[in-house]
Amino acid sequence: MTSSQQIKRALGPIAAFLVCILVVFFILLISFHETKLTQFGVYGTRPRSIYAAVSTILATLITMFISSQLCLLWLQELASQASEADADVDTTRLEAKWRVVLGVGSLTERFKSLRVQLSYLVAGLITAAIVASVTPSASTQSFDDYRPQISSGAPYPFSIYCASVFPPGQTPRGYFWNLSNGSRLYVNAPGGGCPTRWALRLTYGINVISPEDYAYTDSGVYIHASAMGAPISIYASRPGFSNRLLELTNKYNSEVIRTTQCVPVMKSNPVSCRSSGTLQVGANNLTAIADDRSCVVQALLPIDPRTTNAMAKGLCATGKVGQATMVLGATSAYAGWLALSMGDQSAYDAISAAADRGDTSARYVVTCNMDATNVYEFRNVTFSTRSKINGTAALRLSADGDTECSRPANYSQDMSGLLAEVAVAPWQVLLENTGLDGWFDTIANFAWINDGAIMRTRFAYNNSRNGLEDVLGITAALVGAYMNSTTVTIPASAIVANMRVGSGYRYAVAFILPPLIAAMAIALLTWRALRRTCPSTVKNWVKLPRNTWGSTSAVVNAVEHVENVPKLH
Repeated sequence: MTSSQQIKRALGPIAAFLVCILVVFFILLISFHETKLTQFGVYGTRPRSIYAAVSTILATLITMFISSQLCLLWLQELASQASEADADVDTTRLEAKWRVVLGVGSLTERFKSLRVQLSYLVAGLITAAIVASVTPSASTQSFDDYRPQISSGAPYPFSIYCASVFPPGQTPRGYFWNLSNGSRLYVNAPGGGCPTRWALRLTYGINVISPEDYAYTDSGVYIHASAMGAPISIYASRPGFSNRLLELTNKYNSEVIRTTQCVPVMKSNPVSCRSSGTLQVGANNLTAIADDRSCVVQALLPIDPRTTNAMAKGLCATGKVGQATMVLGATSAYAGWLALSMGDQSAYDAISAAADRGDTSARYVVTCNMDATNVYEFRNVTFSTRSKINGTAALRLSADGDTECSRPANYSQDMSGLLAEVAVAPWQVLLENTGLDGWFDTIANFAWINDGAIMRTRFAYNNSRNGLEDVLGITAALVGAYMNSTTVTIPASAIVANMRVGSGYRYAVAFILPPLIAAMAIALLTWRALRRTCPSTVKNWVKLPRNTWGSTSAVVNAVEHVENVPKLH
């Protein structure tokens, strides 16, 4: 046989070897290099089915070619052994080997020819290796062109609107602070569209059961304690606020997984309360006076507070912008509930026992200071659309640790508007039932555990000491989140779901083993074939002893048509 004939007959095994090597490199490539199938979005059932069918068909064709060349090499190996055997060869064993190589051997015969079976098994696994390697999986892609807008924290640019500066000589009504230049910073707490106007309804998302999981919910989002007070525009789309988040979700077909941005959050509770102050009780009025006399609240009542339950409560702007004083005073059984909100269990028990006996002489006064001047800190906050709270899918907002991030360059240095709004945030919950009995209805829902009147011991803020402080502090954070003055654009990143080829996990490298081992087997069998001379046809491979044709004719007939099996020597 000429050299050209030898090369021609070796093309099949060489091609199979090269295909195996290409499969190995392909698997390595998609394991270490992410190949995107979509820019954003994941495949539905139909695209996945089509993808799986096409990849399986291609992988099967590749495996069939490799397996066929491996089979021919084993046939040549066996034929070479048969041609070199003498007349006393064990024909039964020879027949068994033929059947195993041709894939029709029994289980026992296959076990005795383990090398052949293992090579076929490995080759057969190439289909699984390829399909597993290219199976599409969910992945993510980061986009840095997302630019949300948040409130600048500065006062509002218009007079008589939420938190505005009045020039010298003008005295606004309501809550205000005197500024160093003679002007006044005024908060229009009941103003329509102002954050303080929403204080009451915002409190109903406060979590008193497991505040370590989330502090409160707002607009369907679970807000972790680390992100309290973060601007609403980064986690919800509401009328009157920036709609950049809505634009982002529309752009990527709601496949946004999370966004991250550096924004101000309320790191600690600005409220501290103490059982102190004075309560003056009249026939139809109740006057609560703070212990430092910085705030005096008088309640005119349709009842006699000397003989029935009553409460007076309110807020006064004091000191610097962002500071205020609150005072709450109560009589009879209401005094006991006020004590419970302060975590004063002994006072609550004593007052409740006295009230049950008809004794209405109990009095309880609380003075609280609000100081928001040093509670804000810029942190990287992540809004996640695919989190879980107690095993349930949820939208979640949380800070990435407690490390401060760099304040965005275009964020206002003047946060007095935000501080002013936050300082008077509890005004609405403190005005509840004014003109009636003054009961602090909303606060009562969250200052203790209502099921059994249990004193709270778990709080959203690390520095909260009782339920009253925690409720008032969270109310301040919620109002601050809704600050809607002039806005600034800040840098942010968005992570969007998409599809990639393969899993992306490093263990996928193990899928190279079937094609790699198959390549080694083909190389070994080819090398061994090059070292010996074999008959040119399958029929000539088999040297049958006398009187044994009947037992081996089936094998010969099965391969008689293969006249050009590679002959390598």
